[in-house]
Amino acid sequence: MQGALVRVVGVAHRYPAPDGGHVMALDGVTLSVAPGESLAVVGSSGAGKSTLLRILSGATRPTSGTVSLDGADLGALSRRERSKHLRRVATVPRDGELARELSVLGNMMTLLSTACLRAPSLSRAAEALAAVGLEARAHCLTHELSSGEQRRLAVAHAIASHPRLLLADEPTCGLDPFTARALLAVVWQARERLGTTLVIATHDPLVARSCERVVRLHDGRLCA
Repeated sequence: MQGALVRVVGVAHRYPAPDGGHVMALDGVTLSVAPGESLAVVGSSGAGKSTLLRILSGATRPTSGTVSLDGADLGALSRRERSKHLRRVATVPRDGELARELSVLGNMMTLLSTACLRAPSLSRAAEALAAVGLEARAHCLTHELSSGEQRRLAVAHAIASHPRLLLADEPTCGLDPFTARALLAVVWQARERLGTTLVIATHDPLVARSCERVVRLHDGRLCA
């Protein structure tokens, strides 16, 4: 694929197993994602979806293979160059990873500071909270939010830095249908507003159908 934003070539990843062996989470995955594309990665639990997203986010280095972002091989970059390239990648994790003792706004400001933005601002945080419908909850403590509100805050975290690539790991998992549809609408509105490339790992048919392209993982391998 010419002009791919993300290119994964022959990526494999294995984890140590308790018996001294290893578990192959990904096995020779090759995949390209175009700028602005929406891609759903589907498969059963344990298929390797979360591992693939962690590798795309830079949180996990693959055991073998290459991952390129904007034509740059992440594995060949220095730590500083790698950090610079990954600045425009944001993740909506399955478990929110929120600081529960902070307020909603405090969470946002912490995120913007650690995202290496030169001028983290209240306006940027407020913009993201308004996009997910949480502006009225800005001064509430995070642990006071419902599960759906916490998931929306995780989305606000991800879109606040205006990412070029947004990765979402099972964003509707455990939510009732109404809340799931509302959250999905927020993700799509942010994508359209920012022109963001979107990769979603999901087993939810509603989420998969909303994407322009769907690929399936089974036992760490892409299926035809």
